[in-house]
Amino acid sequence: MADNESRKSWVSVRNLTKTYQTRRGEITALRGVSLDVVAGEILVLLGPSGCGKTTLLRCVAGLEHPTSGEINVHGNTVYSSDDGILVPPEKRRLSMVFQSYALWPHMTVFQNIAYPLKISKVKDAEIRERVRGVLEIAGLEKFATNYPGQLSGGQQQRVALARALIANDGLILFDEPLSNLDAKVRERLRDELLAMQQKFAFTALYVTHDQVEAAALGNRIAVMDVGQIAQLGSPAEIYNAPKSHHVADFVGCTNEFAGTVVSVQERMVQVDTQIGRVLGESSSTTLRTGQPVRVMFRPENCRVVNGNGSGGANTFAAKVERSIFLGSHVEYQLTVAGQRVVLRSMDGELLQTGSDVNFNVDPVLARMFAEA
Repeated sequence: MADNESRKSWVSVRNLTKTYQTRRGEITALRGVSLDVVAGEILVLLGPSGCGKTTLLRCVAGLEHPTSGEINVHGNTVYSSDDGILVPPEKRRLSMVFQSYALWPHMTVFQNIAYPLKISKVKDAEIRERVRGVLEIAGLEKFATNYPGQLSGGQQQRVALARALIANDGLILFDEPLSNLDAKVRERLRDELLAMQQKFAFTALYVTHDQVEAAALGNRIAVMDVGQIAQLGSPAEIYNAPKSHHVADFVGCTNEFAGTVVSVQERMVQVDTQIGRVLGESSSTTLRTGQPVRVMFRPENCRVVNGNGSGGANTFAAKVERSIFLGSHVEYQLTVAGQRVVLRSMDGELLQTGSDVNFNVDPVLARMFAEA
């Protein structure tokens, strides 16, 4: 793919707003959202229920009518409140994979996959060739004559994905497609989806509330909060450098404490908390002495250290209340000055329940957020 092609925006959303009228008044599901989905990437919309991620996806698909703003797909305006444009879903040149699979129960696997080509009046010989190719890639050759009711959930979702791929328009929307599957099937299908994406180089806008799924699939993640994009970036940026309390709290597990700023030196801030004084990096350049903040650090960023608890910044004395072996790591529940702290360690040796330990948090990995 040429470099200029790789930067081409296949979906462009500008200042999109969506409001609903209910018996209790007006509800705003989207608040001036703007984003671009670049050709060849998977952009994941991540957030809790009610944050607006599915509404945004459905607006792009044409299944919801926005209140204002603009949407471009494949370089063509499909919605514009200013220009009075509203292109119907079937003319937007995109495919969609639903949570419920949305397969025709009276059609075989072959017929379900072939359906988009049939309605586009593709010749039968070409349909047979293209469907056979997609069946092979999706590992569904031996199920071609089966009906959806004869397949497992994972197999049905592969059929839905194959049907989306067969249209070959290069853009697929995913609405929580793996949420109905058990953990092992989800993990396998994530890998298969990435393999298909690399082979077909399709572009995707993908909705999920699963953080692991978002990190595994997304080239970029847009974390949504009450109808707005709280942060847009790579999985590593979202996880390691959250820009708001909402993002830090939603993505991954954190230890969190209320505190008051006692000193500020550029981006490094000292805060008095229930567990003692914590030195960390501010998420904002506007924190000031005396300001109430939330201190957050992740369990895997805590490490057990030797010493008596006075070994420098962010070293705390704690007691082990519980240790849980989880295979890849051990999770410890500690108490520090009466407060609960979770620590995760990759070391195989278990700390004994009731033992006294010291742990440290790298100041660069402790984050400070202004109180809302």
